[in-house]
Amino acid sequence: MKIINLLILLIALSSCGQYLGTVDQDYIPKNEVSEIFSNPKNDIKNIEIEFGNIIFPSSINSSLNINELKIDKIINIDKDSIICLTNDKIIVSKNKSIYIIQEDRQNKFEINLKLNKDEKLLHIFDYKNKIHILTNRSRLLAIEGQNILEISNFDIFTNTIPIVLNQNLIIFSVFEEIFQINLDKNSILKKD
Repeated sequence: MKIINLLILLIALSSCGQYLGTVDQDYIPKNEVSEIFSNPKNDIKNIEIEFGNIIFPSSINSSLNINELKIDKIINIDKDSIICLTNDKIIVSKNKSIYIIQEDRQNKFEINLKLNKDEKLLHIFDYKNKIHILTNRSRLLAIEGQNILEISNFDIFTNTIPIVLNQNLIIFSVFEEIFQINLDKNSILKKD
């Protein structure tokens, strides 16, 4: 059976160089190419389009007028900067500094952080009207006025943004462990 299939294949391959069909007696081949794309110069037509009455929006808020939009530059940031927005403040980290900008932009001050050589800011969050900072070495800091206070040092390496749930902070170590930090008691519990 395999030999017969092989012979049929060889016969079919040998006839591939020839035409496998019938040719009409009166067929004369022509070398013509017809244009399949339209000519854009001839297709341009001036057509008026009427949309009719526009129902929505019935009124336009004047405060949305983009011509009166004014953007003020507050601070330059880089790819490692962290931004936290609270009700009345904007907190921005840049390198080893924290900038706190009041909502009215009148008060802006800078706080320099004392971080270790390989330590960097990981997350800034607001808890009980205090700004908290978590580093990649699981140091928990708090901003009081223009001072930085160290609340806890858990010495766990992490590189992912933590999850803040009520009074708990869930952190993930680089060794795939899960820890829960109680922000009220400043205690840590290994979950997994």
